[in-house]
Amino acid sequence: MIEATIIVGIHNLRLSQKTIFPLNEIATLSNDLTLIQDIIDDENVRKLIGLNEINFMIENKTYILLKQSLNVSLEDFNEKEVLSKILSSVQILCQCFWIIKDNAIRSELGHLIYYSGESKRTFLHTNLWSFALTNCLGNNLESIEFNLEEMVLSNSAFTVLTENLDYNSTINKNAKLTNKQNRLNRAFYFLQSARQSEDIGIKIAHYCSVLESLFSVSNSELKHRLSETVSFFLGDNKDKRIEIYKKVQLAYDVRSSVVHGDGIADKFVKNNYKLLYDVSKNTDEIIRKCFDKIFRDENLTLLFTRNSKEEINTFNQDLIFE
Repeated sequence: MIEATIIVGIHNLRLSQKTIFPLNEIATLSNDLTLIQDIIDDENVRKLIGLNEINFMIENKTYILLKQSLNVSLEDFNEKEVLSKILSSVQILCQCFWIIKDNAIRSELGHLIYYSGESKRTFLHTNLWSFALTNCLGNNLESIEFNLEEMVLSNSAFTVLTENLDYNSTINKNAKLTNKQNRLNRAFYFLQSARQSEDIGIKIAHYCSVLESLFSVSNSELKHRLSETVSFFLGDNKDKRIEIYKKVQLAYDVRSSVVHGDGIADKFVKNNYKLLYDVSKNTDEIIRKCFDKIFRDENLTLLFTRNSKEEINTFNQDLIFE
């Protein structure tokens, strides 16, 4: 029997009050250090993890804690696989925080502390599955506060994502964008790339690829067709649709400059890059609203995971010509 405890620090996330929030049967998100005090005060654990890392965990405050009893021998226990699966899930949860609102939240080192009754010893395995994520303005240091309601919404989004995104271990990690991947998978891949980029131009280019992954059925007149489709998907009146259409058009103007090697036009960079930052912020929010609408409607979720170009094409036409 293995008694396993996993602690993963969550960076740039502030909880609005002292919280012990259960994510599922074995995982808890918290900023209450009393929950892990016995663990980090254990002399063996302190030696294994190191005082610098212990101090960072205390200063960072927010963490995920998991506890499991595993009916497996020490010889058969695969600590790398156990921790990797947890860190993969934590990455998905960080995407779910973004679905609620823009942020630069990311996971820190994950520590798997396990005790075997066979050897009467405490063991440690540590790993890192994280990238320096940025918010829509390219800032990777800015923390953000979530309240209890937002935590509940994030956790609900986690359930939807894990049910509808394909995390098949047989997928070639060096070729993830094949047509075997559904639209949501491809969209979230580009979203992750956008959020990793500190450069606003590159970020906006990836944002456009997110929208293309969701809605595009043809490469012809892509800027106009996609702007039109997104505006009808989100806008419930003429004025709102025109507003969204213009925002997506501006994003494509930036994208065109970036991917074709031109410099971003002066109108985007004057006044201390105000328009460029506005385009990034607006496109980020448009994508968030698209995902929110898709995940709130079971039929839409199925549509974007069935991977049928014909169905998406019909859906797009019905949006515009209803």
